[in-house]
Amino acid sequence: MVSLLNLKVFRDIKAKKGMFFAVTFIVFLGVMLFSSFYTSYLNIKETYNTFYEESEFEDASITVVSAPSGVIKEIKKIDGVLEAEGRLKVKASMKAEQSEIRLYLISLPEKPKINKLYFVEGGYFPKNSRSVLLLKKFADYHGISVGDFVKVRVNGRDLNLRVSGLVYSPEFIWIVEEGEYFTTPRTLGVAFVPEQTLKEIFGDRINEVKVRVQSYADSEEVLSRCLYKLKGYNILNFYTGENQPSKKLLQLDLEGFKQLAFLFPSFFLLISIFAVYVLQTRLVKEQIGYMAVMMALGISRREVLLHYLKHPLVIAILAGTAGNAAGYAIAVVLTKEYTAILNLPNSIAKPHYDIIAAGFLASFTPVISGFLVARSASKLEIAHVMRGIIETKEESIFEKYLERFLKVSTRASMLTKFSIRNLFRNKKRTAYSIFSVVASLMLIMVSMVFVDAVDFTMDLTFNKALNYDLDVRLAGYQSQDFLEDVRKIKGVSEAYPILSGYFLIEKGGETKAISLMGMPNQDLYRVFDGEGRVHLMPPKGILFPQSMAKNLGIVKGEKISILTEKGKKSVLVYDVVEIVLSPAAFASLEELQRMLRIDGFNQVIISVEKSELERVKSKLEDDERVLRVDTIEGYKEDMMQLMGFFYVFIFFSLLFGASLGFASIFNTTTVNLLERSREIATLRMIGYTAKEVSITLFIENMIIGLMGIVAGLPLAYGLAKLYFLSFESELYHLPLVIYPRTYVITVVLVFVVLAVSLIPGIRYIKRMEIDRITKEFIS
Repeated sequence: MVSLLNLKVFRDIKAKKGMFFAVTFIVFLGVMLFSSFYTSYLNIKETYNTFYEESEFEDASITVVSAPSGVIKEIKKIDGVLEAEGRLKVKASMKAEQSEIRLYLISLPEKPKINKLYFVEGGYFPKNSRSVLLLKKFADYHGISVGDFVKVRVNGRDLNLRVSGLVYSPEFIWIVEEGEYFTTPRTLGVAFVPEQTLKEIFGDRINEVKVRVQSYADSEEVLSRCLYKLKGYNILNFYTGENQPSKKLLQLDLEGFKQLAFLFPSFFLLISIFAVYVLQTRLVKEQIGYMAVMMALGISRREVLLHYLKHPLVIAILAGTAGNAAGYAIAVVLTKEYTAILNLPNSIAKPHYDIIAAGFLASFTPVISGFLVARSASKLEIAHVMRGIIETKEESIFEKYLERFLKVSTRASMLTKFSIRNLFRNKKRTAYSIFSVVASLMLIMVSMVFVDAVDFTMDLTFNKALNYDLDVRLAGYQSQDFLEDVRKIKGVSEAYPILSGYFLIEKGGETKAISLMGMPNQDLYRVFDGEGRVHLMPPKGILFPQSMAKNLGIVKGEKISILTEKGKKSVLVYDVVEIVLSPAAFASLEELQRMLRIDGFNQVIISVEKSELERVKSKLEDDERVLRVDTIEGYKEDMMQLMGFFYVFIFFSLLFGASLGFASIFNTTTVNLLERSREIATLRMIGYTAKEVSITLFIENMIIGLMGIVAGLPLAYGLAKLYFLSFESELYHLPLVIYPRTYVITVVLVFVVLAVSLIPGIRYIKRMEIDRITKEFIS
């Protein structure tokens, strides 16, 4: 008997393969998303950590204005310090393809013990050589190979350096430069040179101290001791390894993967619980008479329970196995594509058996509802079933008044009333359908809101805030004479000076690094907040970014300290503003010059006649006072390249949301049709066409869609807001923006999914064998 029941399980699945496939697909998607995102998260995390460990990544770092290299001996004597190295990091430029590229030159000892480099090609410098090591991606972008010579300009001196190696550095997995978190090899490079090379130009000095500690738990304490030793050398910046700008940004981004691994799968697995409940309920209801006979012949209640539990178990095993396999394959691709964007030598993509086990366990989630239905089936009273179960339905108040409204206002046909009554026939199934629409809508809308936020930010940045054509970075600080020379160039419409830098702010013993810009009030560079309001430069003090102000507890009107080359300065927070994308602080040019005790500026923004753009750019690049000239279009192209991975992710999010809606609505529609097959056959017999009967199905789904949209839109907005808050940090900020088009697109997509999910049901109605169904009913 048991073998016959097992055979019956597979025959049940074959008989209702479409419905079983739909439910299995929902569970499959949930397991696949969990497995792929969480495995990717672990792989990327392990890739980072392996690189950090193998390269002996710094535990603490301190930047000073200048210090003698001998100070490192004192640092090494500090209790808790395992290793310490001093180096000089200076700004330079490199000639490439008839343009100047900003470059950081970093001195390296003969055998570095901290932040060791990973060599792809070549090796460390030959002794006493004029050599340079370049980051691999930077070299590839500019077509530079080992053995080539590059011309580097530093502190007014030209160096002709031979490329002895191409490397990756743990410090520059993601290059962060003075608050600009979207740097590319086109605009910035990092190069390493022998200590002797920079010593000849700057003397035996250092401006960075890198430290490794004996116990990572003591990092903060050891850092404090090092700061005390270096307090006489004008400290500009300091942080522990965890707060290193590149590492911190990567960790914040990595957390997004972790959150996605739980958010999206939870929707699918929750829906699967209800989907299995609907499917199993229909199956039991359809077979209740046969099971009563079998129980009368001797099958125990336990065997009935186990029999109906096998259906969801088959779904769980198939979905869990396929979901884990597909999830791992996708995780390998995701890990590879994600790390390919970064400066990493390789990626680690391996199976995590704990995640496979967790995914397989998650696939058994729908067994919960399957067990409830199976248990109710096992408790059936044989005599009651054999006499026949008569279903009764009480008309709800809502149903009553809805029908009255339709009767009075539209003289609704019998088919319309038939559709409405069917919604209240099985309230649990209707609730499940509505919930499926809500879940699908939430997934679609959250994805669309991210698109809105990026579109809003791009539009605000490149069409409203940044109205200049050229951004000129200068070699050192220049005076008003340079500005006048620029304004005299033919084709230049407007030109304004900017003083910018990267500074450490301090409040209550806590410090954060921030980009600070001083500029006059003008229309080429305007400061907008997240609501699209423009802010003028304050008469005194600074405009401070809201995202960082929250973390430090800074409010409007208070004073904070800024660490500068001239020492610690006190500055007034004139206002706290929601700065979009990469938060920076702003001040008037005169105010920042006064704070920093600098007379000049180091950046100029220019508006140029379109026909003269290339000529003006070329002329400026020939000026020895100019470090580099960027176009605003170049910035935009760099941003769009970085957004490529983002848009691929959004596409798949929309696809998964639509799939969830289709599979779940298809399931309930099919069950609905099977239960009403006799009624539909009767309607066909009395003269209603397949088209008219299909309309009733369409009306039901549209009503369910409307109810789901009404309930889902506020929930989707709340989820989007919660999601944006979880991603916000002092390093970057995207405003929550929802365009009216998003509501329209989301609603249209939901209705399209609902309409498409009806196609199999409509085909069923058209192919229905009325004679056979009528005979079954009469018998």
